[in-house]
Amino acid sequence: MAVGIIVVVFVLAGVLGNPDQSQPPVSTEEAKKEADPPEKKTEKKAEVKKLSPITVKGSGSDSVKVTGLRSGLRTFTYTYQDDGPNKGHFSMELLDSDGRTLGLIGNEVGTTKGAKSIRVAREGDHVVNVSANRGSWTLEIT
Repeated sequence: MAVGIIVVVFVLAGVLGNPDQSQPPVSTEEAKKEADPPEKKTEKKAEVKKLSPITVKGSGSDSVKVTGLRSGLRTFTYTYQDDGPNKGHFSMELLDSDGRTLGLIGNEVGTTKGAKSIRVAREGDHVVNVSANRGSWTLEIT
């Protein structure tokens, strides 16, 4: 009986006394990862190219060719200074190179300013038709 107790004590001492055996074995790949710190990853930031705005100025009614207009969502910011004694009509519209209307930029009466976003499908030359009874206007495209 004493021999049985001694064997049990040695078995328990071997299992409980060695903490390294209570954890699962570590593979050689895991050991390498622990030994070598992870390499620093260089993050690539997306480059955002800021486009130079296209600015057009005029007075009265006009058709203005806009060359090299980039595709994508573009913002058209306009101002109109009505120079007449009565409030005059003012409107702007964007047309593609085939003469199709892409969007109405503004349609106002009297001195005004505003902005409109229009999606341009194809890069290239476009036309802005301006209808103004009198007065000066500006258009900035970003």
